[in-house]
Amino acid sequence: MVSEYLSSNGYISHGDAKRILSNSHPTDRSLLIQSLETIYPEISTLSFLKYHSPSEKSTTAAEKYKQPSIPQQIGEKKSLTSGVTGSTTKALKDFGSLQHLASSIKNTIGDATGFKEKVLDSLNNERDFSKTSHKSGSGHNVFTIAAILGTPEQYDALLKRYSDKCSFWTKHPGYSASSHGTALQCAVKAGNSSMARHLLEKCDAEEISIQKGYDKENLLHTIVGSSNLDLLRFLPSASSSSKGSAYSKNVLKAFLEKNAQNKTPLDLALTSGEQHTSALLSFVNSSLKDSEIERLIGSENIVQTAIERGNTLLLGWIFDAESRYNSLVLPSGKKKGKSSSKQLQVLGNRNYELSLLRDACKSQNPDIAPFLLRKINARIQSSSVDEEASANISKLSKQALAYLVANNTYHPEVYSNLMELSQAQDPIKNEFFLKGAWQHDNADLIKHIPYQDIAQHLDKSALIKSGKTISYRTV
Repeated sequence: MVSEYLSSNGYISHGDAKRILSNSHPTDRSLLIQSLETIYPEISTLSFLKYHSPSEKSTTAAEKYKQPSIPQQIGEKKSLTSGVTGSTTKALKDFGSLQHLASSIKNTIGDATGFKEKVLDSLNNERDFSKTSHKSGSGHNVFTIAAILGTPEQYDALLKRYSDKCSFWTKHPGYSASSHGTALQCAVKAGNSSMARHLLEKCDAEEISIQKGYDKENLLHTIVGSSNLDLLRFLPSASSSSKGSAYSKNVLKAFLEKNAQNKTPLDLALTSGEQHTSALLSFVNSSLKDSEIERLIGSENIVQTAIERGNTLLLGWIFDAESRYNSLVLPSGKKKGKSSSKQLQVLGNRNYELSLLRDACKSQNPDIAPFLLRKINARIQSSSVDEEASANISKLSKQALAYLVANNTYHPEVYSNLMELSQAQDPIKNEFFLKGAWQHDNADLIKHIPYQDIAQHLDKSALIKSGKTISYRTV
């Protein structure tokens, strides 16, 4: 993105600058900010950059996770569970009948001999490794405890012991037998970053989408729900230029899966804010092949989610993904160097566009409807001949206005845009506005109609109730 900006000789709109920063990964933003500040000095004051100002020292993900083998957080009063709170934190730290094992793991960090004598020598068969901290197979096992409290060296020693004493072809209990999820998920939840990074390097593509634990979360749920979003960068092949098909399919599957609370990773990110949403979307950009992008963007669900949540960041990402995908598709319908493929169309059906616009006008975010309106306008302009485009935009705008007036939904910028796109003043439309204002006792509706038209249809005093005043627009 920086190279594109520099190659454009510094030409970029303020809106595009905000969008680029919104979609960038937090660890990449300092360089982007330095470039964009040359023409938009105030760009660094955007709300989603408050945790990453240009004055901060830029660090790579590798530097952030460069830790000693002994986790500094162990033994300190500071909680390991920065990614979880409340009852979840309490349950994660409840080692039950395996408390003695947990203490031994914690107390033998950096002491390989002590770890062997107190932990490894007590594990001699499948049954020993599969013991859980609570009855009926719930709670922790030795692998999840090591993931929370231990070091990568201790965990690898456990794996070697398991392969020596148990079936080589059997998945170890750290992968499946825990009501708290896999060992990797437990490390993420506990905030043991060195362990999480170590286990991420070992996991395969399928582990991204497998749902584990009582909360039925996959790995994306767990990472997005944590405070350590940079772990997304350590998922297998995420930084590879040649994304494997199996990896891409599992990422999409994980992205769409719902947990026990009926939430997808995207739902969790949207609830957590711009930082989480930006990090997740950046990861998806780098991880999905074109075929999965087509499936994701071609679905109406993600567009509807963006509008229902009033999230311009997600909606902008959807249109950007559409543009990137279509840039690879030739006019003939063939992808460059590949077999035929249709262009993606986020919009296109007039009834669907009107339905989206209606939903956008209900949003509590006042920016979502104007954003969508601009995209619809651009779509019509690009797909119609000149005389048809004007008529199509006018018709859609009139339909949207009629809906808004009938439902007493008022948004000044949306109304102004729609009035302009619906081809200025229309006597029938103005009369409809006046009747709507009278019916809903909403003086705001008349601000968009010339005083002369108001005087022709109604006595303006009839619309002033209880001392209410109206500011008329003059022509």
